Amino acid sequence: MTVRAGNRRALARRFSQMNFGADAGRIAQLRLPTLVLWGGRDRLIPPGNAERFHHDIAGSRLVIFPDLGHVPHEEDPGRTAAAVIDFLQAR
Repeated sequence: MTVRAGNRRALARRFSQMNFGADAGRIAQLRLPTLVLWGGRDRLIPPGNAERFHHDIAGSRLVIFPDLGHVPHEEDPGRTAAAVIDFLQAR
């Protein structure tokens, strides 16, 4: 999506308006089945954030795709869908 005309500029503007971390304390309050999918090569939001989400959300499942970047669902839809299906079937 970021290769479409205007999208990168819009994304940068959106990021400039965000208050990162404002709701971080609420993450640990989640009490529902949670799957955290992350690309190990994500240069926009480092994979360490995935580890922190996984740690903070009790009972969550973490799947890191070491060879994928920020949008694993676009980079390898088959593998990410397989991870989601596996997560849902385990419920």
